[in-house]
Amino acid sequence: MGTFKECAVCGGEVVKRKVAKVLRGGQCEKSVKIQAEVCRRCGEHFYGPQAIKRFNEVRAKLKASDAPKTPWTNLQDKLDYEVWLLDFLEKHRNKDDEVFIEMSGNEQCVQIEIDSETSLASHYTAPLLDAMMPLTFVAVFKTLDMLFEWIIAENGKTVPRPFEHKVELLKQDLQLPPLFEHQPHLYKYAKALFCQLLLYRHAVVHENSFFVSEGTLTLSSAREGTSKTLTLNRKQVDCLGRFVRVVAGALTDKTVIDDYKDKMLRHYLDLLAPVHVLPTFGQQMPRFVHVKFTVPKQGPAFPVDLKNVREQVARSFPNQEAIFDLEVKGIEGEQLVEKWHFAPEEIPTFDVMTLYEASHEANRVELILP
Repeated sequence: MGTFKECAVCGGEVVKRKVAKVLRGGQCEKSVKIQAEVCRRCGEHFYGPQAIKRFNEVRAKLKASDAPKTPWTNLQDKLDYEVWLLDFLEKHRNKDDEVFIEMSGNEQCVQIEIDSETSLASHYTAPLLDAMMPLTFVAVFKTLDMLFEWIIAENGKTVPRPFEHKVELLKQDLQLPPLFEHQPHLYKYAKALFCQLLLYRHAVVHENSFFVSEGTLTLSSAREGTSKTLTLNRKQVDCLGRFVRVVAGALTDKTVIDDYKDKMLRHYLDLLAPVHVLPTFGQQMPRFVHVKFTVPKQGPAFPVDLKNVREQVARSFPNQEAIFDLEVKGIEGEQLVEKWHFAPEEIPTFDVMTLYEASHEANRVELILP
């Protein structure tokens, strides 16, 4: 049994895999290989206590040179608690339906299963979820504030204390980190969220000018003589947490924003349009499908018919964009001998993928024997 039952970013299933992790200490860095639990849906990596202990040991050795801290390392130190808090709060959100397609390499039989778990937002836990919404709001704002303070410091500017002065600095032509340079919409919308949420920060932190009722968070602001109100439902508060969590992870090299994550973030931003008040993307949330493909050993190999898999996924969801990951179970006789997992971006584009017992080491999944 793994440490993590589900992904804190998207709620997907996690599997054990060996991954490479880049660690930084001061101005030094080192890549280490370690066991992690990887989300089958979005590829997010999660590490257990032993892995975290090793990370700390490696970072301590890298920092032994007493290299001065940079804004980047300061950002990581600051974000540790806020990101942990967003992870914790995420565990209590509603879980989406899980869709599984089971296929076999020697049969035409296809089984489709939709797993609808009991929602955590039942009448037993809804008050708890409501009570956590102001806390999520504050964690989101603090994380955004830290990210923009980091950008300001990276540009060699003194970080001002008043939030309004930070907003003025962000209007300048700043040098941005690679993530925002390559995906400028993330910076544009994150900055818009920060500026809009700033109006209501005091409502939660200092003024107690908010209330929560039946899955809705209402915040009031009377700054500068103008009374304004922002109303967020539980889904929008969840989307705020998820958006900021992924962007923070990408800026600290903990998360890679692939095609699926980018569409996921655009969908979240569409739901948050009343907050950022920028144009929407018209992005529907792609349907994520888990494909389980069982293939008997043929000679020394396990051939996987990827063309058939793609066609089956398309037939199953003709009116919705579907993205799938792939779990391959290699059997010899009736015995499971190998197992691999491929995230969406790792699945080859050709028609047939041939696996061998010693191949694709990075994608092999630990077998849990009875």
